Amino acid sequence: MLQQKHYLISGKVQGVGFRIFVKSCAQKFPLLGWTRNLLDGRVEILAQGNESDLYQFQNQLLKGSPNSLVSFIEVKLVQTKIKMLGFTILEDGGTPWEEK
Repeated sequence: MLQQKHYLISGKVQGVGFRIFVKSCAQKFPLLGWTRNLLDGRVEILAQGNESDLYQFQNQLLKGSPNSLVSFIEVKLVQTKIKMLGFTILEDGGTPWEEK
């Protein structure tokens, strides 16, 4: 079953290659969506895929990239009509994306 999840990752996740790690993991499963840094130090992700791939993806996020240290992941199941193609790294943002 296709799902979409919104993730907010806290910890040492900026300036350590975390978004590149996220994109690589997403492409491996394969998931659609995007990731970006937030100005408050978190990394934000919107990912779409089947339930088991999203579960495995989340487990990889918890482990983090070699130089990162993930302290907390906030996950929310969302229903958005955004059409996603591939998985991209977006420009940094000020506030987290909100489901509309």
